[in-house]
Amino acid sequence: MTVLLIVLTVLIVLVPLIAIPVGAFAIMKLQRRVIDKVSNVALEQRLQRDGVATTAQVLDAADTGGRVDAIYLLVRLHLQVAADDGVEGFVTEIVAALSPVRVAQIVPGATVKVRVDPLSREVVLDQPRT
Repeated sequence: MTVLLIVLTVLIVLVPLIAIPVGAFAIMKLQRRVIDKVSNVALEQRLQRDGVATTAQVLDAADTGGRVDAIYLLVRLHLQVAADDGVEGFVTEIVAALSPVRVAQIVPGATVKVRVDPLSREVVLDQPRT
């Protein structure tokens, strides 16, 4: 009977001590995957590495109301991509994760650095992600 009480006590104490951190870690990992998906991290990484550097003029900018990591604002940008180095000029719309400081700089008429895939016309802002 004493052994059973010891086993039950150990289980009652240890299971929450193990389950809570493991569950929290799993939730944080899932949250990171969702954030990466929403903010197009794979596309950003590919175009930062392989995309053609050019510029674009901001035609319009609007806050989507979405947030990434409670810091970055998801902003919808309507851009006129400049023709440059094998890239034809074109108009596109992207959603970019921007810091509040950077949002203030992204106004209609502003010129921003972008990376472009000339074949698919996918575009990302050419900015470091800290």
